[in-house]
Amino acid sequence: MKKIFVLSFLLSCFVISVQAQEIHLFSNKAPAKNEVLDSTIMECTYDYSYRQDTTKKEVYKTDRMVLRIGRKFSSFYSYNKAIIDSIVASGNADAIMSDISKYKFGVSYRIFKDKAEDKIIYTDALGPANYKYEEPVPKFGWEIKSDTLRILGYICHMATCDFRGRKYTVWYCPSIPLPEGPWKFCGLPGLIFKVSDNNGDYIFSISGIKKVCKPITSEKKQYIKTTLAKYLKTYRRYNENPIAFMRASGVKIIVKNMDGTQYEAKVRKMKYDFIEKEIK
Repeated sequence: MKKIFVLSFLLSCFVISVQAQEIHLFSNKAPAKNEVLDSTIMECTYDYSYRQDTTKKEVYKTDRMVLRIGRKFSSFYSYNKAIIDSIVASGNADAIMSDISKYKFGVSYRIFKDKAEDKIIYTDALGPANYKYEEPVPKFGWEIKSDTLRILGYICHMATCDFRGRKYTVWYCPSIPLPEGPWKFCGLPGLIFKVSDNNGDYIFSISGIKKVCKPITSEKKQYIKTTLAKYLKTYRRYNENPIAFMRASGVKIIVKNMDGTQYEAKVRKMKYDFIEKEIK
């Protein structure tokens, strides 16, 4: 796989890093202001493992995710992405670029559950644009099983469901009676500790739990409002050819290979399925 770098970037309000054909784009502008939605009653961390090439079963990408749970809202986001955002917001984006191998880039989406409105609010940054869609909190149709498993010292119970093209096995903890969980998962009589689809392509495993009082915030950005189905089509276009996607969005860049020759962006077909495979 060729390593490429950005030779010239002609839009001053963004910084791009290109590593082994993975592109990371973060704003160099003043950070967006935050709107406080709620305060936490509990914060959980999860180890997130997912395959980006289903032909290589042993290879996973990983991230550290945070679930903040409040009485009105919950939020789910990448801890690693939050670290990058914090550094950029402090005006030190150059520090990242000068030693980029030191940093881990996490997933860019954020998921909010609005309990009063019974809806999911999903935001993501694709290239220079921010996207948002809303949907009702899903009905997972959980089937409670009799199996138990001890995780982090807690007795957890098993439940299963079929959701948007995948079969899931989850472990939830009745002694923590919060119907919350990682990603969009929720609705069980206890906090969800672990989730795995039956193929092992997507796995969320709890790594820490603490009772804290922290704000649950949402960034006040200019969003392109979309739907789940349209977002997934846009995400596929971005994933398969991010350079062409950004150029089509008005980002003017010149990219060359390490030997100085012009890099020709090509469509690279995804070797994995989205976590949501079937959308009605």
